[in-house]
Amino acid sequence: MKTNHFIKFAAVLMVCCMFFGCTPEEEIEKLGTIYGTVTDFSSGDPVANANVRLNPRGETMLTGSDGTFQFNDLPTGSYSLSFSKNGYVDLDDDYVINIDKGNSVQRSVQMQKQSSSLQIVDNNGNVIAMLDFGADEDVTQKTFNIFNNGNITLDFTITKTANWIDDVIPSEGTVAIGDTKPITVIINRASLGSGENKSTLIVTTPSAGAVEVVVKATVPFTATVVTGEVEEVTNNSAKCNGDVTDNGGVTVIEKGICFARTENPTIDDQRVSAGPGVGAFSCTLTGLTQNKTYYVRAYAINSVGTSYGLQRSFTTKSAPTVATLDVINITENSATCSGNVSSQGGSTVTERGVCYGLAPNPTINNSIVTSGTGTGSFTCELENLTKNTKYYVKAYAINSYGVAYGEEKSFTTNAFPTFQYGGYTYYVAPDPGNYMEWSAASSYCNNLSLEGMTGWKMPTRDELVQMYAERNSIGGFNTLSDSSPYSYYYSGYWSSTVSNSNNSYHYFVYFYNGSVLDNSAVTYPSKCRARVRPIKKKTN
Repeated sequence: MKTNHFIKFAAVLMVCCMFFGCTPEEEIEKLGTIYGTVTDFSSGDPVANANVRLNPRGETMLTGSDGTFQFNDLPTGSYSLSFSKNGYVDLDDDYVINIDKGNSVQRSVQMQKQSSSLQIVDNNGNVIAMLDFGADEDVTQKTFNIFNNGNITLDFTITKTANWIDDVIPSEGTVAIGDTKPITVIINRASLGSGENKSTLIVTTPSAGAVEVVVKATVPFTATVVTGEVEEVTNNSAKCNGDVTDNGGVTVIEKGICFARTENPTIDDQRVSAGPGVGAFSCTLTGLTQNKTYYVRAYAINSVGTSYGLQRSFTTKSAPTVATLDVINITENSATCSGNVSSQGGSTVTERGVCYGLAPNPTINNSIVTSGTGTGSFTCELENLTKNTKYYVKAYAINSYGVAYGEEKSFTTNAFPTFQYGGYTYYVAPDPGNYMEWSAASSYCNNLSLEGMTGWKMPTRDELVQMYAERNSIGGFNTLSDSSPYSYYYSGYWSSTVSNSNNSYHYFVYFYNGSVLDNSAVTYPSKCRARVRPIKKKTN
């Protein structure tokens, strides 16, 4: 009996489950929970009163004071959450939460506070504060960019503050997060003033405040240049200073100093360049004339034109006045050169003398011979010269303002010893070193060629007597006292002068004591032998 009642109860229960479609255990399993906490991204503090939406059911709730939330009695399925609160960036959480068999799932998130920010950047992303149109008249349009580097969309407006800014395109708009908005600025150069023009564009946003962009455009003008002090003035040079303080909006292609003996010099007069660019500079003026007044101005050249600084003037100092006198007493290896200092100039002459060399225009950097100080005439002996060589010589004098030089002169050292006779200078050839009869000696003289020179001759008696008088300076004579009474004299030298009417005898000079004899004095006159020194008249 009890068995039948159990079977009946089971059958009724089965019918009920089939009718309602589930068992009591399944009804309990479908109910789940999603809970969590919302905190601030930066501080980590709980975010209270944040709106939490359960998707796709659409249920919402606010977080508690501790930032917590909880959705209960959720059937099996997939869910997601969205969060929002004033002052915070909306958050759509894409994490999928699966509810199954009545489970509980925790999902905590962090919310970022809203921050609005913008930057003005160029096309390469570099932050800029100025849009410079420069001085090129063809440049009338430029672009900058508004970059939204915040986490909310930016609305902006742009206000211009100058009438020479024709247009700003666009002048208002919206920039999405992380995007840039190009802004084109168009200017009217005809409305610009001379020189540098500046104005401001004001970029205003409701949330990020205002940012200013300076717009600059230049109308070129001549550079601004200042003439500085004149320094280090000497008898022939001076140092002049200048400064280009403004390039006029375009490149200064040349700056420097112009100068002249007349007022208001220009670059068409003499000038010394200090190169391109702006800034301070110095130029040294050279080749000036002593004791003269010069006028100078600094100058600067750009594409607009040439500008000048104020005029300054200075007077060069005075160096001594010195003259080069004739060169005398020229020998094979020496000469005498004189000079005269007629004026000391601006200060005392501390050195004077002669400078000389093998090339024209010698200076004190070549060989010198000094000869005292002060004014007046002086003489210098040039020694250890090379024979048959041309030299250039100038007198010089030094004071504190510089070195002064006299006129250049030149001379050529002798190729051979010389002597003076009858107003002429004669070269004396070397003694050949042997004794010759007169005819052989005469032939030797007439046919001699030395140092490329021909035209030698035997000296006359009177010329030979003069050679004896100058024998020490000429040198090279045999002065032995020994002689042969029969045919020759050791120290006798032939002359071309005959001593009798039939030209059979000729004079010679005995250089032992200067006696003048002829070959009749020996036993065998026709065999008489003596030495000879050929001579040649110097022509220059």
